Amino acid sequence: MKRVKDVPAFYDEMKKGHEIHLTDTAWNELKNRAREKKLSVSEYVERWVRGFWESKPTQNKEL
Repeated sequence: MKRVKDVPAFYDEMKKGHEIHLTDTAWNELKNRAREKKLSVSEYVERWVRGFWESKPTQNKEL
């Protein structure tokens, strides 16, 4: 699909920038998971939040 500027590519609305704060550990894990699925971190988080797949359990059982 050829992308067109200012036209949503995958959703009914345009993405826009938002800021979140993460530890380096969490950020690196997000990057690794996104890379495994050949996605950007932004698209990985979008699909995760929209329920495209179940999240993996964390390695830290305290969470």
